[in-house]
Amino acid sequence: MAYTIEPINILLLPESKAWVAQCLEFNVAARGESPEDAQDSLFQVLIAQISLDLFRRRRPFQENRPAPEWYQQAFKSAAHYPMFIPARLPEGFPFRVSEVRIHH
Repeated sequence: MAYTIEPINILLLPESKAWVAQCLEFNVAARGESPEDAQDSLFQVLIAQISLDLFRRRRPFQENRPAPEWYQQAFKSAAHYPMFIPARLPEGFPFRVSEVRIHH
């Protein structure tokens, strides 16, 4: 069974000595030492969740809600940031990134 997921938006946030990549469409986040590392970690979390949902024969993220409103508002005022595409992103996975923004 093939599924597609609407394009996602990612908000990058500095957090003490790390960065957080927050997906807005699903309340999923990951950390990394740099904005690129945080994006890569987020992709790995998304891939793992999609794989688990498909294994359980569920639509990916069917039980996940959007990120809280604070992140939605922060995204609106954040600056555009180049998207990082990890080399190990599996071909054919049913999501793509619409936009990445960084909040300082």
